[in-house]
Amino acid sequence: MMRTILATLMLLALASPICIGQAPQSGPCEVPVAERTNEFGCYFVAAKELGVVPPGTLFWHLYTYPDLAAAKANVGPRGMVAQSFGKFWVYTIEQKEWSPKAGERVAVVGPLPHEAGKAYTARYMEAVFGPNTSTRVHTHSGAEAWYVLGGAQCLETPEGTTVVRAGEGSVVREGPPMVLSSVGTEKRISVLLVLHDSSKPWSTVQTEWKPKGLCAQTANTPTGLFVKFKVKPGKNTAFETAFRQMQASMREREPGALYYDLFVTPEDPQTYVIMERYKDAAAVTAHGQTEHMRKVLADLRDLMDGPPVPQQLIFVSEK
Repeated sequence: MMRTILATLMLLALASPICIGQAPQSGPCEVPVAERTNEFGCYFVAAKELGVVPPGTLFWHLYTYPDLAAAKANVGPRGMVAQSFGKFWVYTIEQKEWSPKAGERVAVVGPLPHEAGKAYTARYMEAVFGPNTSTRVHTHSGAEAWYVLGGAQCLETPEGTTVVRAGEGSVVREGPPMVLSSVGTEKRISVLLVLHDSSKPWSTVQTEWKPKGLCAQTANTPTGLFVKFKVKPGKNTAFETAFRQMQASMREREPGALYYDLFVTPEDPQTYVIMERYKDAAAVTAHGQTEHMRKVLADLRDLMDGPPVPQQLIFVSEK
């Protein structure tokens, strides 16, 4: 009898990509958010069957609204209203240039890899996890995208790692097994999308691939970032001024930020690159939580021609 119970418990534990770690977690991305009983976990928010999506490059557009009526007034054919973390959102899958009639743009995340002629479902979730927690190894039948609202996360696949911090988004294509970990000492708070093949399960536990623990190594080693910005014509001076103010605040208040400089590409004066280096992942997380970081992101929103494009750099050596 005891062996039967243990076997059943093991099967249930492997049924979903729930998080494991030091802090107790619940919510394996299947429980509706209205039924959550724990601050931590991954919870289902909403889903929309999109049918066969149009050809071309698609992005996840995230906008917020002051109330439900305003959100409903701005829903398009491939959009839907969601309520997460005390806000009314409209999530829309459209081409990059799309925009609603009104609303506060939070982010545009993508591109979202997909196949022409295939029917897709957009599944939206929200997640809160404490430090030192990781998902089980799993795969998705479509692209997964995140927008991180607080803390930082690290994705490990057989192809390497990607670190995303508060105010940034990221995408992983369909196919590779993955494990997602919290990085640093802050809670990881995110909204997420899986744009999956409607004929297949959205998520599957995978047991063959064994992660190397690269995210844990990232947490304790210097971290570099390469962030590209496209600035609207005529807004260069305002952009550079905002950056210098940010840089001055960091020098005074962020000892973990070792390097933070702005460059412009010689081929295109509207394309800027910020090279960043931090003492460790905790310093990256702290940077994303500072008041001056939040302020500069708000100031830059109207100056940028599209969202910033971050890329993690793996530390190898120093001068």
